[in-house]
Amino acid sequence: MLRTERPDLFGTMAAFWKEERGVSNLLVTLFLMPVLLFLVFAIVPVFVYSMKGAHVHTAASHALKEAEAVGYVSPDVASRLGERLAALGLGSVTVNGTGYPSYTGSTGSKVLRDDANPTVKLVVKYPAPNLSHMLRAIGGQGGNEAAEGFYYIVLYGRSEAYE
Repeated sequence: MLRTERPDLFGTMAAFWKEERGVSNLLVTLFLMPVLLFLVFAIVPVFVYSMKGAHVHTAASHALKEAEAVGYVSPDVASRLGERLAALGLGSVTVNGTGYPSYTGSTGSKVLRDDANPTVKLVVKYPAPNLSHMLRAIGGQGGNEAAEGFYYIVLYGRSEAYE
């Protein structure tokens, strides 16, 4: 007698449920991947923010060395600093009618090496990327232009000018 095998329904269902772990891993991956992608791409603006700040600080450090040599933040020192920032992609900008980079608060008159206080002060203010705009990507309230942040770098040095 010829015997035909029929599919075992219970065995098929058991095999399906045995593979349930793979399905749950797939579901977790599908829910978790968008969150991970958002976190990965959110790092980019933070990295850009920190790198621009580092570039402004490096350029300001070089300008401070020049200001120490002449005894104050001269127009030549300020223009060379502006050129360095422009070469880094941080050229002159205007925000709410104010031009940046701004050197307001820097030492404007010559300080000699032998003075009682031979300190030279360099202040650089430049608009920074507004990180609150990232909140718009997840439905939050991002910042507006009026709440734009600034890099504000204050460096002190000792004058090396004799006269």
